[in-house]
Amino acid sequence: GKIQGYYAQLNRRLCAILSEPKPSTSRLFAVQDVAQPGELKTDTDRWIRRAKLWSPPAGLLEDKAESEGAFRNLRRSHRPLVMRSYTSLRRLEQAEQDSDTSKEWDIPEDEFKRDLDAAAEESDLPGGREVGLFLHEALEAVAMESFAGAPGLDAWRARADVAAVFRAAMRRHQVSEPWFERGTQAVFHALGAPILLPGGRVVGPLHRCRCVREMEFVYPIPAAGHPLLKAAAARGEWTVERGYLKGFVDLIFEHDGLVYFADWKSDRLADWDAADIERHVNKHYLSQVRIYSIGVIRLLQIRNRDDYERRFGGLLYIFLRGLDGGGARGVYFHRPAWSDICAYEAGLMREPPETADE
Repeated sequence: GKIQGYYAQLNRRLCAILSEPKPSTSRLFAVQDVAQPGELKTDTDRWIRRAKLWSPPAGLLEDKAESEGAFRNLRRSHRPLVMRSYTSLRRLEQAEQDSDTSKEWDIPEDEFKRDLDAAAEESDLPGGREVGLFLHEALEAVAMESFAGAPGLDAWRARADVAAVFRAAMRRHQVSEPWFERGTQAVFHALGAPILLPGGRVVGPLHRCRCVREMEFVYPIPAAGHPLLKAAAARGEWTVERGYLKGFVDLIFEHDGLVYFADWKSDRLADWDAADIERHVNKHYLSQVRIYSIGVIRLLQIRNRDDYERRFGGLLYIFLRGLDGGGARGVYFHRPAWSDICAYEAGLMREPPETADE
């Protein structure tokens, strides 16, 4: 048949190359005229007859419907990797996350510093989430050395370097003037006062401890092929198939040879006794407790019960509004058993974070 379109231009160019007096070029290819295959001739009636006579193979007619579970497994194995935080998981659990947010990969750092703004006692200052950001920034930026030479809250608050940190954070987050006094009080109690733990133990003051502020961690969402915490002897390459869990630990500190981590909370509670705080944590922060505990244990490279007992002290949630300088009010402390830590990890395997929105 007649060559048309771009192929006609190509054919002319190839013929021209072959006609040039260059023997080396002529050995690379040859042009040969071929007849159009008869199978490609237009014969509408013939194809219609063949279509009428055709019947599908028996294999195609068998009922091989896959179960919904099989299709769910296919979706899981072919979906892209995800990045999750405890806040995004909590939104998924509450079915409040939209389709765009559920696909996020880069999680903004501010997400880890926004606390709840539940209605509570009216005697305290109102806040909103910007107050949480303000307090987190002050706790991260204020110099630990500033507490050493201050005999009390008023003297510490009057320091030029301390005031500069709080004023800058207040401007950045548009926090009202009363929060200078309230915020400096909360931060002073958080970093400058001892903390009482169950059983009469005392840690801190935190400004005297070896510590790291704003420690980021990222680890793969646990899967069956990973070297899990309970399998201390497991070795080999990590193959990440599901995605990652990410977090920012507000403070990791060491006291008497044990490592603890602390998380600041600016939530407003109606009451600050231990039972109310524990109920609040279990209701709103249980996912964070589990994800952060695993993250810190992996950062410390703890892989067995003995190492855990010897090195890990526990976790503290420090509710800044509830602190009074006495060391007990406004503090939640928990030290999971090693079996609990392993169970947390197993739970993340059984309840895949990337499929919670299905």
